[in-house]
Amino acid sequence: LGDLNWIDAKTLPSISFHAPYDQFAPYQNAVLFVNTPRGPEPVIRVQGADSIQRKMDRLNLNKQLNKLKPANNPLQTLYNTRNGGLVSGLFPILGDTISDSSPWDFWASTNPQNKAGLAGNPRMSPQRARRYIDTIFTIYAPRACVVLNLPCASLVSSSEEVLNSSNVKLVASPNPAQKTIVFESDVFNPIQAIELFDISGRSVIQARNINYHFYQMDRGSLPNGMYIAKVKFEGGILTKKVVFEQQ
Repeated sequence: LGDLNWIDAKTLPSISFHAPYDQFAPYQNAVLFVNTPRGPEPVIRVQGADSIQRKMDRLNLNKQLNKLKPANNPLQTLYNTRNGGLVSGLFPILGDTISDSSPWDFWASTNPQNKAGLAGNPRMSPQRARRYIDTIFTIYAPRACVVLNLPCASLVSSSEEVLNSSNVKLVASPNPAQKTIVFESDVFNPIQAIELFDISGRSVIQARNINYHFYQMDRGSLPNGMYIAKVKFEGGILTKKVVFEQQ
């Protein structure tokens, strides 16, 4: 990353895989080198994965990554051991030798850049690379599932209490709806936020900072079909099935 100031409160969650002793791509704040037939050549000062993920943690941007259940997070012990248990989005990749820079890479032996590439990956082979790629995806896949709002509810431990509908008197009407649907609750239990998901688990509408017992949601260009509304209150959440039909 060229500048840590590019990371702010709106930055999406992220994880980084990085060889700490990479000769070319800095792990922290240092000069980036590109390997060429003439040897490593300096390009520009950059921020590496360690610096990036520490900034992400300072802004609490990766909190979603910490909710995975143990069964869906089989490498968590290794993950914590590698980064000291202090950086939530950082997984250091350690090659067979301390100088390995990209042990997950492999390429055809006829590639003209092979000679330069071998300087950072001297034992390059498809078999060796796939071993590291397997590790990367074992860590990446469940976290991506959660962050991308895919159907991953079973993977995570939620801190949100599921409320009883009768306690907050939540009503969504009309349902089915054509253009708009109204969410209404008890006046003593104002709605804080509503997020609408399609049947694949993709978030399609978000309404934040409502803080009122009445909210009218416009359908916009959403296609016909069933959706799940996650309605947030101060004491927890409720979900409602809603249907948009032909206008």
